[in-house]
Amino acid sequence: MTKPDIRLVPISAEQFMAVRRKIESIAPEQPRAIVDDYTPDEVCIELIQTGAAYHDPSTRLAWRGYTADQIRAFFDASVDRGSKRWNERYREIDAAVASAWKKHTARANKFFAEPITSQSLPNTAPPRHVTFDTISAASFYGQPIPRQPWLIDGMLPAGQPSLLSGDGGLGKSYLALQLSVSVVATGMWLSRSVERGSVLYVSCEDETAEIHRRLEKISKHAGVTVNDLSGLHIAPMADRDALLASTTRAGLQMTPLFAALSERVAASRPTLVVLDSLADVYGGNEIDRAQVRWFIGQLRSLCHTTGATIVILSHPSLSGMASGSGLSGSTHWNNSVRSRLYLTRPDSGNNDERVLEVKKNNRGETGRQIELEWRNGVFVALDGGDARRFVEADIDDLFMTLLKRFTEQGRYVNASGGTTYAPSVFEKEPEAKARRIKKRQFSEAMSRLFGAGRIAVGTRKSGGHERQFIEITGDS
Repeated sequence: MTKPDIRLVPISAEQFMAVRRKIESIAPEQPRAIVDDYTPDEVCIELIQTGAAYHDPSTRLAWRGYTADQIRAFFDASVDRGSKRWNERYREIDAAVASAWKKHTARANKFFAEPITSQSLPNTAPPRHVTFDTISAASFYGQPIPRQPWLIDGMLPAGQPSLLSGDGGLGKSYLALQLSVSVVATGMWLSRSVERGSVLYVSCEDETAEIHRRLEKISKHAGVTVNDLSGLHIAPMADRDALLASTTRAGLQMTPLFAALSERVAASRPTLVVLDSLADVYGGNEIDRAQVRWFIGQLRSLCHTTGATIVILSHPSLSGMASGSGLSGSTHWNNSVRSRLYLTRPDSGNNDERVLEVKKNNRGETGRQIELEWRNGVFVALDGGDARRFVEADIDDLFMTLLKRFTEQGRYVNASGGTTYAPSVFEKEPEAKARRIKKRQFSEAMSRLFGAGRIAVGTRKSGGHERQFIEITGDS
């Protein structure tokens, strides 16, 4: 006997109801329980909307022919919307509807000689029309060459999903927060120019208080205040279910939170979206190539429709760290994104040093490295430009702090040389040793401060002689 074809097939609501009517036309001796328990629809809907129950009422509604969109609408009206239990059941709606259709078809086949298949049901769904369009390369002739947009000049292309990976505790979140401030307020990050605009930062690991503390240090370093960061919008998700994609019986699916995120991005059009981190937002199998590629594809679609750049923070596996690749799970994480940055700590013995390397860049040069150092609560680049200016400003401030202290203690220093030569004396102070600031750097700072008029040479009598010393001017 040929086994009936009861594979799950896409059929319309009208086809579904045709199956149900066929089952319910069975003789009275057949128990009606083969369909469902006939709890009234309005009771099922009320249970969902009050948050009293989700699984049983949604399953019953699915058995009665309600579509997934209709059931989702009932869930969206729930007073418990967004809770962990709500999210778990919401993600099962499509699977519940698919299961109901499959079981109805199977049970109908038990009572009728002619198996119900997609071919035997009335064809009420119009066939899907697929197009395959092309353009001629000759159409580019005479047209201006499109400019390659960058979020970070030469490193990270704009309007694409990218990865920033690194071991836990190295400072990925801090670096991403510095990038966010740069996009919103300064236009410079680690000596590189960045695209200006608003930022949406989805923080799944750090509490709001910690983000506040970090932003105070970062904004001070950047020469702004937190009041200048109105374009930086933070979504605190440390104590919430932050999954944007999760695995259900129907496979990997994007969650209602992703739909809410997409609506927000479409409405506000941020330049940058930071997802911190991948482990919190991705609930699929990270070694499943199909799932990885599909998830990144959903993010890329959001990028293309809104113009936003999405940076996802991730942790490498032990093998990824050992090999230096910085990868974790399927290689399709690397293959699917347009660029990938990798943060490491070099073997220099200095725990404050980092190296940020461009591991992948489909639109530019790969292999570029930026040497970083942790100074005064922020990362600074050691390769000049804007970062050097910030480093110099830090040394200038320390020079002024030490000069003020020494003057108040009556320990006068000079700018000429000898045992009281300011750069030589300051180099020996604990603050200078902790930051590895040398005599030459203090000498350069002294020259800048003289040039800026913040310090001047004064005179005082000592041992019957006029002696010169450095004093702080009234303007400072």
